[in-house]
Amino acid sequence: EEPEASDIAVSTSSDVVAMGGFSIDPGVRAWLYDVSNPAIPQKIATIYGEGRSTDVEIRGDVLWVSTESDPDRHGAYSYDITDPAAPVALGSLSGAGLEECHTIWLDGALLYCASTDGTDGFIHLVDVSDPAVPVAKGAVGIPDGQVHDMYVKDGLAVGSFLWEGFAFFDVSDPMNPTLGTVVDYDGAFTHNAWPSADGNTLFTTD
Repeated sequence: EEPEASDIAVSTSSDVVAMGGFSIDPGVRAWLYDVSNPAIPQKIATIYGEGRSTDVEIRGDVLWVSTESDPDRHGAYSYDITDPAAPVALGSLSGAGLEECHTIWLDGALLYCASTDGTDGFIHLVDVSDPAVPVAKGAVGIPDGQVHDMYVKDGLAVGSFLWEGFAFFDVSDPMNPTLGTVVDYDGAFTHNAWPSADGNTLFTTD
């Protein structure tokens, strides 16, 4: 029996779906499926690795898998899935604030990591234009906050901070992202947030 899954990502360039492996044992980081026949999905590859994989993202031919509790202290790994049946490891995130990423978000050449590295609790911006050589940029968050998720579009980020509610950030300058408005409320446990298409309404889950 396969371990518990955490997340799913769909390729926009092929009939491939990635699924993150949530359980630490037996060390499955992700699976890849061919869904060209949606009635009979076929598992075509298994990516093994230590740690708990909590999020997956696909952009083009690159798969990113976020990790927590990785003994090597890398918060996310990238894989070339040009041939999805034979993924090839490319690079990984590491260093201060990037040792554990609970959630990741890709926006163009930037990857956003919701850091759970100790008491960091910040959103870290990483240039992944070369997925084999990620380059850390800036970081932003709520002091003592615990970030869980983020949404990013057109230089605006919305961070979900569980007990601290949600917050808006200007991320138009990746080296100097800035905190805007923080919205806290009684009983907050903001798990994630997503704006409406017109940008006038924000929907959250608690």
